[in-house]
Amino acid sequence: MGEIHATMNLSLDGCCDHCYVVADDEFHERISDVFEPYSALLFGRTTYDLLHGYWPNVALGGDATPGVLRLAQILDEKIKYVVTSRALAPAWNARRATPTQDEIRTLRDEVGGNVLLVASPTLARPLLQWGLVSEYHIAVSPMVAGHGPHFLEGLKEDVPPMLLDVTRLRSGVLFLRYCFGGQRDAA
Repeated sequence: MGEIHATMNLSLDGCCDHCYVVADDEFHERISDVFEPYSALLFGRTTYDLLHGYWPNVALGGDATPGVLRLAQILDEKIKYVVTSRALAPAWNARRATPTQDEIRTLRDEVGGNVLLVASPTLARPLLQWGLVSEYHIAVSPMVAGHGPHFLEGLKEDVPPMLLDVTRLRSGVLFLRYCFGGQRDAA
């Protein structure tokens, strides 16, 4: 049985707005290192649609910095599960998953490795409350958005995290890795 880990980009004031990220080549290399070991990626519909509108063209075109191209190729190759109640066109190696606790648990158990939830703040909250997210990779950019959805806004119970690792990029972006649901050895 695999685990579900998650990743989120945040501004300094806790907003999850993809426009408020210091996305230089070092950032793309680091996020590629995060994505690479996962057997599958999990998305909420909004995040999937946003990424699907951009990254497949980057992977095809090859006209990008090495870090951006590496991330595009990783995203392109991975199986993607999209949690949505609407139909999903067969594209970008994506499959539809229904937004229920049992379905997500079954998906986690059947993937054959760990699954990474990519951004998707609306989906992150219930998965964490259901005890399905065991680790979080958070990239905090030194920017203030002042608007947008806030990370884990509306979480109904205290889910205490344990800090496992901190990586600081030259741009000032901090990559924080936390585990949830008990003790874990820092890697």
